[in-house]
Order: sequence, then C-alpha cells, then structure tokens
Amino acid sequence: MSDNSTLRKKFIHYIVPSIVSQMVFMLYTLVDAIFVARGVNSRALAGVNISAPFVTLLFAISITLAVGTSTQVSRLRGEGHPEQASEIFSMNFAVATVLSLVITVLAIAFTSPFADLLGATPNTKEYVLHYVRTIAPFSVFFIYSYLFEILIAVDGFPAKATKIVALGVIGNFVMDYLFIFVFHWGVFGAAFATGLSQLLVTVVYLFHFLGPKGSIKFRHFRWDGRTVTGSLYRGMPSGVMELSPGLITFILVHFVEYNLGEDGLVAFSAMAYMAGVLIVLAVGVAQGAQPLISFQNGRGNRKAIRKLLKYQLVTGISLELILYILVCVFSRTYATIFLKGDADSLIGYTAEMMRYYLLFAVLDGFTVVISITVTGLEKPLPGIILSGLRASVFLLVGCVITTWIGGDAIWFAMLIAEVQTAVCAAWVMRREFGGRTKNN
Repeated sequence: MSDNSTLRKKFIHYIVPSIVSQMVFMLYTLVDAIFVARGVNSRALAGVNISAPFVTLLFAISITLAVGTSTQVSRLRGEGHPEQASEIFSMNFAVATVLSLVITVLAIAFTSPFADLLGATPNTKEYVLHYVRTIAPFSVFFIYSYLFEILIAVDGFPAKATKIVALGVIGNFVMDYLFIFVFHWGVFGAAFATGLSQLLVTVVYLFHFLGPKGSIKFRHFRWDGRTVTGSLYRGMPSGVMELSPGLITFILVHFVEYNLGEDGLVAFSAMAYMAGVLIVLAVGVAQGAQPLISFQNGRGNRKAIRKLLKYQLVTGISLELILYILVCVFSRTYATIFLKGDADSLIGYTAEMMRYYLLFAVLDGFTVVISITVTGLEKPLPGIILSGLRASVFLLVGCVITTWIGGDAIWFAMLIAEVQTAVCAAWVMRREFGGRTKNN
C-alpha cells in the first residue's frame, strides 16, 4: 500500500468522527433552539441567541486548552515521550478547573449588566437572564467536555469520542422535551437540560482517562507556567475561531436591531443556527486532521503535511458548498421550524434573506482550514490574527458599509468580512506552503 493511500485512509479515519462530533455537538444548541421556538415563542428564541456569546466563550476556552494541549501531546507522542504528554494533559486540566470557577462566579454576580451588554431588548432580557444564570453553574462541565473529547481522539479513540458526544445529545434531547413540554420550565428548562447533558458526558469521559485503556492519564505534575502559556498560545487560533460566532452574534445583534428592529433579531436567530452548522463542517475537517498534522510535524515530514492540507481544503469547501445548496432549496422549511406561529411574511422574509446571509460560509471553509493547519505546525499567530480580524475589524467594516446602504444590505456584512479574511488566508497559505524553499 502506498504512503499516499495510507495517509488518505488515516485522514478519513480521523476527520469522519471529528465531523460527526462537531455536528452532534452543534445539535446541543439546535435542539435548544427548536424546543424553545416550539415550546415557548420566537422572542424566547431571540433571547437564547442573544445569550450565545456566553456559551461560545465557554467553548472557546475549552477548545483553546484542548487544541493547545493536543498539539503538544501529539508532538510528544510522536517523539516518544508519553509520560511527559500525560503531565501536560494533567496540568492543563487543572487550569481548566480554575478558569471555569472564575467564570461561574463572574457570570452569576453580573448577569444583568452582562445581558444589557449582549444586546438584550426589553422583550428578550428576561429570557437572557434565565438562560445565562442557569448555564453558569455548569461552566466547568462545558469546558471539561470538549477538552476530553479532543484528547480522547489524540489518544487514538476518535470514534469513542463521537459516541460519548452522541450520548450527551440524546440526553439533552430527552431532557429538553421533559423540561419544556412536560414540566413547562421554558428557557430555564432548555438551559438546565444543556447543563445536565454536559455533566453527563464529562462523567463518561472520566471513565476513559481513569480506566486501563489509552495512554494519556492523569499524572502528578510540576507547575510550569511557560508550558501552560505555550498551550494557550498554540490553541488560541482555534479558541478565537470558536469565540468568533459569539463575537459575530454580539456585533450583528446590535447592527441588525438598528437596521431592522426586533423582527430582524428574530429572523437573525434562525439564520445564526444554520450558519453554525455550515461552519462546524470545516472545523470538524480541520480539527480532525490536526493530530495528524502535529504528528507529522514532530517527524519533520513536510510532504505529508502538504498532502493533508490539500485533503482538508477539498473536503471542507465541498461539504460547506453542498450544505449551502441544500439550505437554499429548503430555506422556507427550515425557517418554519423556528418561526412557526409567527406571521407568514416574517417566515418568507427569513427564508429569502438566509440565502444571502449564508453566502459567507462557502468561503469560510478555506479560512478555517488554513488557520487550524498552521496551528498544528505550532505557528498559531497567523490563525489568531485571521480569526480575530474576521470577527471584529473585518465584520465591523462590513456592518458599516451595509448600514450606510441601509435596510436588508446588513445581511451581506458577513460576506464582506469573509472575503477580506480569505484574501489574508491565501497570503498565509502561500507564505507557509508555497515556493521552492517550503517544498523542500
């Protein structure tokens, strides 16, 4: 069997569970959204969407630690140092615990001003308060769950991680139904179900790391600030990328409300969840390949890294394009799921504008793959800059331009931001992987 065939099979072996895990993970928020929209009302759905930056903050911290840790652990395993790899895992687990406790205290103490900052309106603030206050005590489990998921894949059990995530989604689905439709707990029930499902998967993950299988274990460690800083630095591009949807939501909530009012916020709530589904396809491909990139980097095999980059680009962009086409075909059906009971005109408007808003996701696969791949090479700065600019400066440029035009033009703001990011990502790709020197 040729080296190319073996590498391709490994690539598929790693990205399929990763994509499934990302999609299943996305179902946490989708299930919440659908049950809230059907069991409460569309204003409650808008409140949950406005709260999204807090949840994405938790996932961003988790993925920063997870990717930073997995990059170091994969390299050390490739170099033949499994004990040192376990020590780094254990130390970063302790860091995750401390960070999550700090976030919990701050979120509970300052929920009301935080809701105002997020952009809550008089009709949505009550829902935002209920959601954030309920999620906050479970912060530690949100952070643990994704850290464990990535490290189990690095440990050689990617399919196991997918099964555990699926278990959490099933639990969340069942509890959402009970808490919203049977007990009538509303937004509190949706948040409580999500928190309990994160607790459930954390407990199941612990059985792996405390059991006999696998090589990554909890170990005594000596505190090393430089190692922790290195993990955070290496994982920051993925963390910024994970935080990006929350930051994008934060910015767009304010501009959409300014341009289109509260009905615009309701429409945006439905669009935002589908945008998340599109984006996680490319994230799943890139993060699935990341342990392979880091391993080959530890071996100094530049040729294999270039092939893996090609596989990622073709797969990630193709998947996002296919799903975008399906969304365009079934946009009204999708809008009806979230806006049932609202005016038919609002459903039709959401279905039509969704096709324009989600155009940005077709380009997103390219920028996601480049950002995460350079992180796997332990060069996280380009990814940090790309993700940060996309969700802040470039998006603000898009929002200012479209607000100047006025009205429905705001739905093209993300596309303007993504075009700017793709140009920068192309430059990074050429710098890191192009030319005679890089090929050698």
